Amino acid sequence: MLGVSDILNWAIFLSELYSDKDSPKKPAKRVWELLPQEIRISIEKYMEGNSDTEFYKLTLKSVNALNERILSRPDFYQEEPFKEVSIPEEVQKLLENQATPPADDIEKLNRLLMEAAYPHEIAKSEHIWTKLNGPLGLLLKGREAIGEGAEPRPDVPPLNDKDMASEEKLHEALDTMVLRLREAQKRLADDSQDDSKDGVRVL
Repeated sequence: MLGVSDILNWAIFLSELYSDKDSPKKPAKRVWELLPQEIRISIEKYMEGNSDTEFYKLTLKSVNALNERILSRPDFYQEEPFKEVSIPEEVQKLLENQATPPADDIEKLNRLLMEAAYPHEIAKSEHIWTKLNGPLGLLLKGREAIGEGAEPRPDVPPLNDKDMASEEKLHEALDTMVLRLREAQKRLADDSQDDSKDGVRVL
C-alpha cells in the first residue's frame, strides 16, 4: 500500500505521469489508463493551472486511486510500458514465475514495479522481501533488502493480519502528520511573502 508520504515529490510525480501518459513505452501510459476518469481530469486541470481542488486533496485522491486501481491489479504489469525500466533482478524473478500470487503479494509486487518506474519519486519499501507471504515469496524468502550482499533471514516470519493492520494505521497517522506539516509550511511561506510585499522584514 502506498501512503501520501511515500510519494517523495508529488509535483514531479504528477508532472511525469501527465507528460508521459501517451507514450507507449512509458509506465505512465499504463498507470494513466487505469486511473479513474475523475482523477485524470483533476490531474489535467492541476497541470494546466486550472485546478479548483486543493493540492493536498488531489494527493489524497490520487494515492487512493493508485492503491485501488493499480497496486491491486494482477494484470498491472505489461512488458511494453516497462521495457525501458530497470527492474531489479528479484522483481523480474517474481514476474517470470507462473504461479498466481495471492492478493497481498500482488500489491507488494506492483508497489515494487512502481518504485522501479519512479525511483526518485516513490520511496523504497523496507524489508518487503520478508513480507511476501505466498508462493512468489518462496522465491525470495529470507532476502532482507534489494541489492547484492543481502544476508538470508530464514528466521523472519511473514507479517500476520494483526501486524498489517498496525502498519496501515501507522501509515495513516504518518500521512496525516505529513499533510499538516506541509500545510503549515505553506502558510508560513505565504505569510512571509505577504510581509515582504508590505515592506516588513521577516527575520
